Amino acid sequence: MRKSDVSVILPVYNGGEYLSAAIQSILNQSFGNFELIIVNDGSLDHTEEVISSFSDDRIVYVKNVENIGIVKSLNKALSIASSKYIARMDADDISYPQRLKVQYEYLELHSEIGVCGSFVNVKETGECIKYPETHENIVFELLIQNVIAHPVVMIRKELLDNYKLQYDDKFYPAEDYKLWIDLITKTKFYNIQFPLLEYNQHSLSISQSNQDIQLKKIYEIRTIYLLNSLRLNIKDAFVSMQRIISFENSKDLQHLEKSKTVLSDLASSNKNVLFFDQKKLLKLLSLYWYVEVHGVDIGIKEKIKIYLSLRHLGLCNFLFFIKLILNAI
Repeated sequence: MRKSDVSVILPVYNGGEYLSAAIQSILNQSFGNFELIIVNDGSLDHTEEVISSFSDDRIVYVKNVENIGIVKSLNKALSIASSKYIARMDADDISYPQRLKVQYEYLELHSEIGVCGSFVNVKETGECIKYPETHENIVFELLIQNVIAHPVVMIRKELLDNYKLQYDDKFYPAEDYKLWIDLITKTKFYNIQFPLLEYNQHSLSISQSNQDIQLKKIYEIRTIYLLNSLRLNIKDAFVSMQRIISFENSKDLQHLEKSKTVLSDLASSNKNVLFFDQKKLLKLLSLYWYVEVHGVDIGIKEKIKIYLSLRHLGLCNFLFFIKLILNAI
């Protein structure tokens, strides 16, 4: 049998209710030269029966004796995958028939692109979730949100192999976001500008406890991304920057002075390396600076003086300045 061009990796835990449709959506692809690696992560429902009902020789079935979690299951699938490209798939989503063909052909034609996503549709609402197209826009937007939909991504496997990258368990349940940050300096990203996958709405819902954990991990990832991309000392600035990104106001003037130093360094560094769009970054840093100054319990005159102290770096957005004054009235 000829080596496949795409390895589709699909971890599943107690996903029997939706799994059959997910598997069928991959087997029905217009692009046929793939392997579908299904990792059953110790499911206790009828997941195994669903998988066994398919006899397609493109399916590679892996059964974990016990539940080891999605991150380890994903990495197990990556270690087995032998294709040029890795495509992700969730056990409760539907890939449209042209998905693999569109992504494979795009990556074949654009060797500079290493990570390819797309828009997605939400099954229950019919909403189309759109993401920025070009690498330059994706680079900046990753500072604000995850703009690569994990279940519809396709990645060049050689990037993961060459840089020894995989999903990081320490950043669960935002392990995909961390992988994009690890890859963003090593390749270019692109999003197909139409939907290639249908989300099942329930898969977007996580418990409140997991939401809190995820948010904490997201703030940590964004901090690492910002400091590493701009080549700042992550040990010196990490605590202050993570607090700033999570919009935890400065408690006093000492905190504010540390924030001022970090934000100044970020603005100056990007002016030199131009990793991010400077205009967009300055607007974002201006927002952070406004929130920091606004949160300190001092008089309005002193707030204005401190806020304007960074105007020479472009960190004094006029609208935030007006808002600072109005909030004091």
